[in-house]
Amino acid sequence: MPVNGDVLKARISDLKSTLNKLERLTSKPFNELSIDERYSMRYNIVVLAESLVSLCMHIAVEAHGRTTEPSRDAVRIVAEREDGSYLSKRP
Repeated sequence: MPVNGDVLKARISDLKSTLNKLERLTSKPFNELSIDERYSMRYNIVVLAESLVSLCMHIAVEAHGRTTEPSRDAVRIVAEREDGSYLSKRP
């Protein structure tokens, strides 16, 4: 099945929105953040991770025809090159 461009755009929009919120929050030194701002950062990091996994799951299923369980496999599948190697290798 083809990857749905509208789904990709929506997921990428979510990622950008969350990154913008985190960028705004991190413009202040950490020790100057209120407790609410710190919890907001934590929440937005969780949202960022969920959005990334959701995007990768859509690509893994639609472009590669692979269901993923656990969800971290979706990120790995998308990160793989056609030859099976990873985009970045770590020693």
